[in-house]
Amino acid sequence: MYIIAETTCQRELRIYQQEPNVPGRRKPVCDNLGNYAHKQCIGSQCYCVLKNGTHIPGFSFNNWKAEQQTCYCAREQAEYEATGLVGKMFRCTNDGSYDSIQCTGQYCYCAWHGKQIGESSVHNGRLLVIESYGYIDGNQKYQKEEYLSVIPEGTMPTNNVLDLNCAREQAEYEATGLVGKMFRCTNDGSYDSIQCTGSHCYCADQNGKQIGESSVHITKMDSLNC
Repeated sequence: MYIIAETTCQRELRIYQQEPNVPGRRKPVCDNLGNYAHKQCIGSQCYCVLKNGTHIPGFSFNNWKAEQQTCYCAREQAEYEATGLVGKMFRCTNDGSYDSIQCTGQYCYCAWHGKQIGESSVHNGRLLVIESYGYIDGNQKYQKEEYLSVIPEGTMPTNNVLDLNCAREQAEYEATGLVGKMFRCTNDGSYDSIQCTGSHCYCADQNGKQIGESSVHITKMDSLNC
């Protein structure tokens, strides 16, 4: 009979469960192998850690804003840097999750959890940087966002904003294993101005929602003037 040794995370969790009300003690989260999960929380803060529980600096977040925090990018970046290798690029969000745009070498593409969505990519010199003022938590703060751009060189989109909603929502839908919903995405990952449901197509807004009530059979889609 083999006795499986208790890991550091499992031991810390056992001690916590024996005395759960000790001030300042965190409740660790362990993965299926007994390692520390990517994200740990204590008090009002959530943060990213390595498998051994070591804190990865720079990715702490208030726990009421950390529901979508995965820390996958932060950990994989830290593990890669620890090897001493160079050349692989990581684009992490402020909470340590993977950004929706990733790059390999000189080319960038839409991504889901760091993996490329589709086959389209653009040279990294054509990442469109949008600098604007916006409201965050009711306060006006400076924001700088980057969007994947496939617009012709020397031109700008009419609204100065490109989004990746279609590419992201398509990837999320496909990940469920469901079939039947149709997505018409442009090369830059945003919703096409024509969308279809079943055998009918219609003009759509930037969120893929139908504009008005008119629609045509999918075989007459080219007749739409959206």
